Formats: sequence, structure tokens, C-alpha cells
Amino acid sequence: MGALHHAVQTTNFGNTPQIGDTDQSDNLVLKESWKLPFWAEMATVARALRAESSLRSGFSMHEWLELRVVTITCRPLLTLLRFALAPPTLAAAGRNTNIDTSAGPLELLPLILGLENDILGFSKDYTRHNPMSAIQLLIRDGWTKESAYQRVLELHNARVMEMLSRVETDRKKASAEERKLLDIASTWPWAMSEWMIGCKRYSMDPLASLPSP
Repeated sequence: MGALHHAVQTTNFGNTPQIGDTDQSDNLVLKESWKLPFWAEMATVARALRAESSLRSGFSMHEWLELRVVTITCRPLLTLLRFALAPPTLAAAGRNTNIDTSAGPLELLPLILGLENDILGFSKDYTRHNPMSAIQLLIRDGWTKESAYQRVLELHNARVMEMLSRVETDRKKASAEERKLLDIASTWPWAMSEWMIGCKRYSMDPLASLPSP
């Protein structure tokens, strides 16, 4: 956490004013306007991780997904992206784009990434008896492995199509900065899947643990 704090405090996007001062060691402490909302989002993630670790065996799918969309850590990254793309006049005023990532076209992005993580990490989760997975919860509740996997896959794909449709609609009335944000963020599911597929940590076949037809 110390390394993250140092990285954030010493990072400047270049389009935001330095409104900080020096600490006792005469090191410049940067206080650009993006840092407060970024740390607020990180604090939300930390609280969700603590809540996730205290879940008992009887937790519901709703309880799990409510935390999963936060612990996937999408919103802090969206905060960075929003301020990185903001025109200097908006950044200086502590504002960013008009894209609402909690209720706008990117609202479904955290859920999509969370489900994607569960899908591509299923083999590992199943082998290690990790209950923190949408697929594992369906299996716990009586679904077969194959039907649980297929159900979550269908849900993920439907949400991706819904998000892309909403993004395309909003692009027509968005500013140049907002269109760039939508274009970048809407590719994150693809980028995440590429990373997971090529990552040694997730190198197992996601269907390896499923019964043969």
C-alpha cells in the first residue's frame, strides 16, 4: 500500500495544476484534483474486500455480486481515465467528463469484468474449492457444473452486448474526450480476457473441470 500511495502522490497527469506544498523533507506533495476521488474509490474497494473476507458459507448471489462489482477495482481505474482525458479547464476545477460511470453507459462494466474473471478463473476456483465465484455459487445451489458455467457465460455476453449498445448511443452526443473514454473503457473486457488467457496464473482450461458430454 505504501508503494501505491507514493506512486499516486508523485504522479501528475500534466493537465492538472499542482496545488500542493512541501512536506517536512521539502518533497513536493501533489494534490491534483483527481487524487481525492481516486482515494475515495480505493477506500470503497478496501471496505468491500474486508466485507468479502467476512462472508460466511450461506451468502447469496446478490450479496456476492454486490461486493464483486466493487472488488474488481474497475472504478478507481475509471477515475484515473476520466481525469487523464479531461480538458485542463475541467481538471483544474476538480471536474472530469460528463460520463456517469455509476449509472451511464459504463454502469455494467464492473459486473462484466467480475463475471469474466469468474468464467476464465473457473477451473482454478473449482479445483481449489474457492466459493467466491458466481459459477461456484450456482453449483452450491444445485446447478450442474456445465449448466452453471453456461448460465454465467450467457449473462456475461448479454451484459457486454447491452453495454456496447448503450456506449454506441451515448457516443453520438458525447464530446471528443467522452467518446475517447467510452472507446477505451469499453475495450477493457477484451483486454482483461487477453491478459487472463495468456497469464500463467490462469493457464488452466476453464472447461477442464466440466464433465465430458
